[in-house]
Amino acid sequence: MTKYPKSKEKGIINMKKIIVIILGFSLFCSLALLTQAAVITPDTGYTVYPILKNENVRFYEENGDEILVPDEPGNGATYGTAAQLQTWWQSPSHLAQFDFGGVTMSQGVAVLDSMVTEITFTGTAIKIGTCYRNGGNIKQAARVFVDGEEKTIDNTILNPASENETTPTVWFEISGLKDIRHTVRIISDGGATRLSFDWYSVIPGTGADSAQQPEESSPPTADAVIPAVLLTALSAGGVVLLKKREHNVRLTPHPRTFGKPRQALRGLPRSEEGSSP
Repeated sequence: MTKYPKSKEKGIINMKKIIVIILGFSLFCSLALLTQAAVITPDTGYTVYPILKNENVRFYEENGDEILVPDEPGNGATYGTAAQLQTWWQSPSHLAQFDFGGVTMSQGVAVLDSMVTEITFTGTAIKIGTCYRNGGNIKQAARVFVDGEEKTIDNTILNPASENETTPTVWFEISGLKDIRHTVRIISDGGATRLSFDWYSVIPGTGADSAQQPEESSPPTADAVIPAVLLTALSAGGVVLLKKREHNVRLTPHPRTFGKPRQALRGLPRSEEGSSP
């Protein structure tokens, strides 16, 4: 076996990667030409949406920084600090096609490394699908979180026995959700080579379950009640005493102030004021 210097060996490995990428891209483009365009027909009650050019779909680095995709995504282009996100944007092909302002395009994404795809929607159910599953030696696997709770995924659906499977396939779905705004986060499972998806559908809602019911105030605790009662009692007692004192001043002036004008009482020193007997 021929041994090469490390620098030359590294160059050979990189060249192999480039060849694989080129071959993969060529195969993908060939499928686009040979396969019938994928028009997704949603199930009854569902509305279908694209992944790209969708304000309700965003992509993030592991550290939370958003991965920005241009308005005109590149076909086969990669984005992110580690080129984690690959976009497909092409004339009608085997990928899910949609009308974008009068222009029909097929689109989708492939997750190549650690990152997060976030989908938000208001409704009671969601399905996530793909029109391209590699099969063969390419392993696809996903983890999905709905409103922060991880859901079960059957990753065998993402890995068909035959290669280059282009049948539109739902690989995740959940229903029976409350009619509120939900957040779905998708990540490529550890050890997966890639994760492809190009459409999702939801049962849309109005957010009816988002209305906040009037919160019932918690009953006060004993520690809170007792001081309140005492404070009320003392306050009431103070008012009573004050009224009684004022009453006595008015009706029974101190002998030393007898006959003086009423307003003069207010200006007297405390020792000369009228007082209760």
